[in-house]
Amino acid sequence: MSNGTDTIISQGSFTQPATAVNQIIMIPQGADWMEVYNYTQANQSTSAGGPNGYWFYWQRGNGSNLMGDGTQAIYNAEGAAGAVTANVTTSGAFTLYDPSNATIGPSVAISGISAATHPVVTHTADTNVQVGSIVRLINPLGVKQGILGGIDFTVDVVGSSTSFDLAYVNTTGSTTGAASYRIIPYNPLFYPRRRTITNISSANPCVITMSVDHGYTVGQKVRLSLPGGSAVWGNFAALSNYDNGPANSTTPDAYTITAVDVAFGNGHNTITLDSSANTTGFGTFLTVWQAIGGAYTPAEVIPVGEDTSYAQTSLSQQTPQVNGVQINGTNTGILADSTVNTGFYGMVLQTGALLPAGVANDVIFWKAGKASAGGLNS
Repeated sequence: MSNGTDTIISQGSFTQPATAVNQIIMIPQGADWMEVYNYTQANQSTSAGGPNGYWFYWQRGNGSNLMGDGTQAIYNAEGAAGAVTANVTTSGAFTLYDPSNATIGPSVAISGISAATHPVVTHTADTNVQVGSIVRLINPLGVKQGILGGIDFTVDVVGSSTSFDLAYVNTTGSTTGAASYRIIPYNPLFYPRRRTITNISSANPCVITMSVDHGYTVGQKVRLSLPGGSAVWGNFAALSNYDNGPANSTTPDAYTITAVDVAFGNGHNTITLDSSANTTGFGTFLTVWQAIGGAYTPAEVIPVGEDTSYAQTSLSQQTPQVNGVQINGTNTGILADSTVNTGFYGMVLQTGALLPAGVANDVIFWKAGKASAGGLNS
């Protein structure tokens, strides 16, 4: 009979940013239950009609009683009278997370990708895509959109069960074509991560946008890889220094990140490089990028170290983070660039008024536990 000494409970809190995103919470391995309390919604007036979900619960259970992925019990306040109701839903509210055992999602057909600075992907009905999801586009066939194939993108808006927006790419000037996508339910386990470039500004200093939230910090050193040289990338090929760059003795061994934009959503997710990456007069990167024909290798940002002296001037920006949350396992300060395994066992909490991750600006508390008796193996 257990004496209870091996019971494990973890707890924490988070605040949703202005654009709410799914939250991945580290919980004990083999956790039996998780409880979420939305402090903001519990104190929210229901005079506007509600409902406001404020208490959520997931229980692993056993056999036919398994409360599997997506299932939740919920208390919510409804209507002006503030009546409290309870129910159970299976809408993807709680989803167990283990990146070491993650499976890429099934192929979902795309009917079109709009030509816009904030492109909309229209697809076969699929409720698995959420704000913050990473999707990989497969074989886009539209003129100039084929270039997007095989690249991962962050989703920042889910319009409906048949559409979502790509946050960090400009498809202006392209033409719609059929394609498909798959959800990539994980980031590379080791930080810092290589990221695909979707835009480089023509300025000094230059600003680089990437297709998936980067998590870099001020002071990190990076190299740029633009395979194919000027025939593919035009003037921007002069920045390439991953493979010692073009025949240009002025190309530095690596660039220092002098500023980061880690806010979520379209128009963000950028890094600014030091003045040695001067792209003034280089033209428009995206136009060149979309015009490429045939096979090519995408441009990338590749972390290689840190300028410690520069990092020490910006210690307030020395926390690797995505969506306002520090990346699991990463270090801070002058060790922010160090290579770490970010993998962990956790739970994905879905956003929504009646879902555990809540909505914009909600303050949320959670706790999860592994029982010493009566739990998973009972």
